[in-house]
Amino acid sequence: MRFYYAEKLSASIVVEYGSDIPRIADEVQDNVKRAVEKMTGLVLSAVDVIVEGVHAKTAP
Repeated sequence: MRFYYAEKLSASIVVEYGSDIPRIADEVQDNVKRAVEKMTGLVLSAVDVIVEGVHAKTAP
């Protein structure tokens, strides 16, 4: 099996106010890395997760 290496990938997210931001960022990082590697055969050296904002819940 042959692997191709990529430097890194960046993913931007917006989280809901009150969320556990570090946990969500870790989950996004793991899921993106796993999915990209599985779909493309690339081996990512890093996935940077950028929290671009925090979204407040709206009243029902």
